[in-house]
Amino acid sequence: MLNESAEVQRVRKMYDSLLPDDEQEPELDELRRRYDAMCESLPLPSDVEVEEVRGIGTAGASGLLVRAPGAGRDRTVVWLHSGGYVIGSAHGYRGMGYAVSRAADAEV
Repeated sequence: MLNESAEVQRVRKMYDSLLPDDEQEPELDELRRRYDAMCESLPLPSDVEVEEVRGIGTAGASGLLVRAPGAGRDRTVVWLHSGGYVIGSAHGYRGMGYAVSRAADAEV
């Protein structure tokens, strides 16, 4: 390997935990579990505010409301975390929601 930064090495190790070289591709449920565990292992800032919300829209969907300290409560960024609606969850993306909240001065 090239001279990789500690951050790149950490990311490589995280992705290797999803699909180890010596293993066949796991079933989708197992891949989802591993991906969520990987995302949820990322540290969250101690000052993040996370609130579960239910009954969003006419379908009554649920989600998370994430706020950085001091972020405006008069604006909301609606963010669909990606993953093709196949993998990942809002819980795994709380840290990214925090970063967006800080940058946009809004709740996410």
